[in-house]
Amino acid sequence: MKPEISIRANLKELYNDIYTPEVLSALSSLAPFNTEIKTVMAARLKRRAERQEQKKRISFLDPAAIIPRTNIKVKDAREGKFEGAIIPQDLQRQWIQGTGPAAKPNAPLENSIRNFRSRWMDV
Repeated sequence: MKPEISIRANLKELYNDIYTPEVLSALSSLAPFNTEIKTVMAARLKRRAERQEQKKRISFLDPAAIIPRTNIKVKDAREGKFEGAIIPQDLQRQWIQGTGPAAKPNAPLENSIRNFRSRWMDV
């Protein structure tokens, strides 16, 4: 059974073209990840509060420690000694890259994005 999700106020009714049964099913499938994210964030906030209370600086992880929710040692991660998931073919090349300010007021897009690259510029 998928977890029940709640949509704020009357958004489900206002946006019934977006919150279709298929979308709601997909969101329900993703709900357990939200619980995990909230758990991890709560732990992070607790550590941050403890550091602030104790006036401790952030320190580096012990190289022998295991990275939470993995079986990878910190030392191995730093040295690149681990296997990750295979990157899908369509994600192996970055087609568009934009850095810097997103846009200047009233400026054309071409003049707004610094270091703009697209696949058409590589041709």
